[in-house]
Amino acid sequence: MAQSYRDLVVWQWAYQLALAVYRVTQQCPQDDMLCDELRGAAVALPAAVARGADLYDVSGALEELNNALLTCTELEVLAYLSRDLGVISAESCSELLTLQRQVIRLLKSFIRRVRMLATQDITEDSHLYESAAEYGSDDDDVWMELHVDEQSLSDLEQ
Repeated sequence: MAQSYRDLVVWQWAYQLALAVYRVTQQCPQDDMLCDELRGAAVALPAAVARGADLYDVSGALEELNNALLTCTELEVLAYLSRDLGVISAESCSELLTLQRQVIRLLKSFIRRVRMLATQDITEDSHLYESAAEYGSDDDDVWMELHVDEQSLSDLEQ
């Protein structure tokens, strides 16, 4: 069972996306505002997932997770802009967008699961992700208790 937001695959993928953004933008000039915006969105994404997963209040959790979804979309736009303005390569943009699509898919699955919980009682001694574990189905379990590894990342690129 998930013990922390760090055990959630959606957070793990969001974190990997943030790391990838930092790797891709490493060569950007210090004062490049577009790179700063891209990095800011990348950092905000796993933070919003973590905040949403750690809330006891379902409506608050949904708000944070929806913010994460919006941030993920913002990151997509910033990646395209960065590519089209020559700040990052087309290959780097493709890498970021591959990860971003996976995060979007996992976030939507997680949000569906949390919405299901909206009609359930979450006990005071249970975090949202612990309660969500009780209501798993085959297609939505993907966000829980899986770990990102290099093979998973390379499989996505193919």
